[in-house]
Amino acid sequence: MKKSLRPLAWALASWLAVLVLVPAAAQAQGTIIISGKALRVTPGDARAVEPLAQRLWMRYCRDAKLSRDDVKAIVRGLGLIGGAGFNQHLGFMEGDISFFHEQHAKGYVGVKRLIAELAARRLALQAADREELLIASQGDLSAGAQRLVPHMMQSLGACR
Repeated sequence: MKKSLRPLAWALASWLAVLVLVPAAAQAQGTIIISGKALRVTPGDARAVEPLAQRLWMRYCRDAKLSRDDVKAIVRGLGLIGGAGFNQHLGFMEGDISFFHEQHAKGYVGVKRLIAELAARRLALQAADREELLIASQGDLSAGAQRLVPHMMQSLGACR
């Protein structure tokens, strides 16, 4: 490789390492990436959201199909309607509720996954509010919360 290209190659390799390795390391430590910023999710955040999600799971776990009103009750039960705190612009509107109901009605997500995804959003919002991190859009919130969905699925447990 020519001498003049070596600095460029090192710069490119360093940039790729940051792009790939930093988010993975951050996520392994209870941190998610939202809007390109690291956000720490604490056990206290989880303790506040998990009981709400578990109650909703126990209420709806035997239902094969949820009505739109059921989805709205879940969203309300997780405190996602209307928005509050630092990211109140991300409060769920009727269109958001319709989107999640449609995803469930078409069979893309089951009841447990639906509750876990919504609870993960609540968990991410709670952590962002605590750290005063402004999340630009529902898309950014969704992308960041996806890392929390497996944990929420596990915490919901089996239907009793």
